[in-house]
Amino acid sequence: EYEPEAEPHNKEKEEIFNVLLKYRDAGLVEPLGDKSMYHAAIHSKACSLNSLGKYYWRLVYENKI
Repeated sequence: EYEPEAEPHNKEKEEIFNVLLKYRDAGLVEPLGDKSMYHAAIHSKACSLNSLGKYYWRLVYENKI
């Protein structure tokens, strides 16, 4: 449902996927249990903040940025 090439299209989930891809491109997110975000989406796997993403999340949470 998150993959833009999946039928039927789900615009809301496709937008979420696009945001996650931008976070991945920025080096903040990685897929869990699969080799790429594409494959994670196809196999309904999750993604997670990597160490850099967790660092920035903590800075935001502590109102430091």
